[in-house]
Amino acid sequence: MTSVFISYSSNDIQVADFVVDHLRNRGVDVFIDRERLNSGNFVEQLGAKIEEQKYFLVFISPSAVSQSKWVQAEVTWAFIEKDPEYIIPIWYKPAKLTKVFVLAGLERVDFTRWDTDRDMDDAIGKLCRLMSIEYDAQIAEPVREPMLNDTPVSESVIEDKSFPDDKGVPQFAKRDVAKIFQSAVSAQSEDPEKALYLYQRVLELDPYFMNGGIESFVKRQEEKMLPMRLYQLETRIKDARSYGLWEEVQLLAETMLDIDPNEPDASEYIVLAKQNIECEPIYQQAKIAFDGGNQSVVNLLMADIASNCPNYGDPSSILKGQAICRDLTPYVTIKSVLRGHTGPVKSVCFSPTGRYIATASKDDTVRIWSVISGEAVETLRHGANAMAFSKDEEYLVIADSHTRVILYRLKDWRPVHTFSGNTNCTDLEFTNDSKSLVTGWETGGLKVHNVPSLGEARTDLRTEQGNIESLSITEEGMLYANIYVPFVTVMRSIVQVWATDTWERVRLDAFEDVTRRVTRRNLEVSTDGQMLAYRGQDHLSIRLLPSGEEFWCYAVLGASPIVTDFALSPTDYALIAVAAKNNDGQHLSLFSASADERIRELNGHDGAVNAVAFSTDGVHLASGSDDCTAIIWQL
Repeated sequence: MTSVFISYSSNDIQVADFVVDHLRNRGVDVFIDRERLNSGNFVEQLGAKIEEQKYFLVFISPSAVSQSKWVQAEVTWAFIEKDPEYIIPIWYKPAKLTKVFVLAGLERVDFTRWDTDRDMDDAIGKLCRLMSIEYDAQIAEPVREPMLNDTPVSESVIEDKSFPDDKGVPQFAKRDVAKIFQSAVSAQSEDPEKALYLYQRVLELDPYFMNGGIESFVKRQEEKMLPMRLYQLETRIKDARSYGLWEEVQLLAETMLDIDPNEPDASEYIVLAKQNIECEPIYQQAKIAFDGGNQSVVNLLMADIASNCPNYGDPSSILKGQAICRDLTPYVTIKSVLRGHTGPVKSVCFSPTGRYIATASKDDTVRIWSVISGEAVETLRHGANAMAFSKDEEYLVIADSHTRVILYRLKDWRPVHTFSGNTNCTDLEFTNDSKSLVTGWETGGLKVHNVPSLGEARTDLRTEQGNIESLSITEEGMLYANIYVPFVTVMRSIVQVWATDTWERVRLDAFEDVTRRVTRRNLEVSTDGQMLAYRGQDHLSIRLLPSGEEFWCYAVLGASPIVTDFALSPTDYALIAVAAKNNDGQHLSLFSASADERIRELNGHDGAVNAVAFSTDGVHLASGSDDCTAIIWQL
C-alpha cells in the first residue's frame, strides 16, 4: 500500500483534509499529525513517521514556509531520509521561498484555485500520477482516523485551530544536528540546493556548530549558489507572469531581493506586480458576470484589463472551458507542451470530445496524448499520411506511408482491421454516424468502407480523373472532396460534394474553374456548411456557400509568408488560425476574416510550425512544429 506523510500549517488544515480524503479513498495510508508534540525528541516521533511513509507531501503557504517551525523541521528531515522524487510540494498560497528555496525546483501540484473552485480533478490526477497510484474521478468522503499516539481528533478542535504551529518547538538532539550536516555534505556534489538548505538548517538549530564556524561556511555556500538561484527565480517569475499570477510574481521577486539585495530586476518585477494586482477587482467582477452568463460584460471588463494592465496574462479560472473567440484572443496561452517525438511534428488531430490529441511525426510514430494532463497515452510505431477519429470516439484510423489504412480501437489502442491500396491514401473521414469511412487516393478516386470491418460498402462515387487531395464532412453530412486534375495544358482543382445519407453527388459549378492547386489535406468546410476554406500554393481563400462568393483571401505575393496550414474555428467562423513562413521565420497567427487583420501572433515553438487544428468545441488549439513538439493552446 502506498503511504504518505502530510506536512502542513494549521491555517491550511481544510485543504490538507481535502487532499487526505481523496488519497484515503484511493487506498493510500495517510499520516497527518493534528496534535503537535508537547515534549520529546522530534526525530524519535514525527521523524520516525516521515521515514516510515513512502511519500512526503508539504503544503506551501506563507504560514507554512515562513512561520511554522514544524513544517520547516519536517521538510528538513524529509530531505535527509528521502530522494527528492518522493517529496511533493502542494502549492496552496503564494509564499516567499527564502527559507524553503529547495522546494522550488521540485515538480509541484497546483492547488492555488482551491479557495474559489473545489473542482480540483486535474490537480488530484497529477498528484496520483506523481505517487504512481491509479486515478479515477470521484467525490471524496471524509475518512477520519486517529492520529499521533492514537488520539482521535474532533471536528470542533479542527475548526477552532487549537493546535497552533507555535505550540512548542520541535527539538533536535545534537546527534540529529550532526546527521543533518553529514547529509548536506553527502548531497553537495549531486544536489547543491539541497545541501545549502540543510546547511542553513544546521545554522538555525545550532549557531555554535563546528565551534561557530558554521556561519561563515554557510555564507560561502550561498555565494556559490546565487547565480543558479537567481536564474531559477527568473524562470518562475516569467511563468507566473504568463498566467497572470501577480501575487506570486511579487512574492518571488521579494524572495529574489532576500537572497540578493542588489538584484536590479527584482524591484521592477515588484512594481509591475503591484500595478497588475490593482486589476484583480475588475477581474473578480468579470468572473461574477461570467457566472451570470453576461458575456458582453465579461468582454468589456476583460478589454479594460488588457488596456490598463497589458501584462496581466491569462486569468485562467474565468476563461477555463470557454471557446477561443476573437474577443478573447489576447488571453490565449499555452496549456501543455507535448514532448516525446524525435522528428518534426507534421500533423495534429483532436478526438471529437477533446479527450485526446493525436500527433504524427517524421520519426515514423503517431503519439496519442491526454488533452487534460498533457501526458502521453500511447505510441503507434508507424508514420501517417492522414488520420481521423470516429465521431463516437471508438476508433482512430491512420493512413500510413506504405499504402495501408489501419483502424485502431481506442479502448486498448489495438489494431482492429488493416487493408492496403494500390496507391497512397491521401485523406480520410468518418461519416457522422461513425458507421462508414471515406478514403481518398492518389489516382484512385473515393472509396466508402464499412466500420469496423473496413470492407468496401460501395465503389460508385465517381469523380473527375485525378488525385484526391482533401476531404471534409459537415455536421449536415455533406462530403466535400477536392480533386487535383493534372491536365497537360492547364492544372486545376475542383470541389465535388456528396450527401452521405444517399451518396448522391452535387456539383458546385462555382469551383469548377479553380486553376490554383489546393494543397493536399488543406480543404475545410465550416461545421455549419456555410463557408469553404482552402489553401493553394500561393493563397488561402474562404468562400461563402453555396454561391462561391469570395469572403476572405490571404494572398501570398513576393516575400509575403507562405501558408503551411490553417484551421477554421468551429464556433467563430471568422476566426482563422494560420501557420505561415517567410525569410524571417515561422509564424502562427490568429486572423479575423471579417476585419481582414491579424489579431494575435502565438509564440511558443522554436521551429517551423507545420500543422494546426481546433478541437471540436473550439476550446483548444493545437500546433505541431519542426522543433519536435506539439503545443495545446487554450484561454
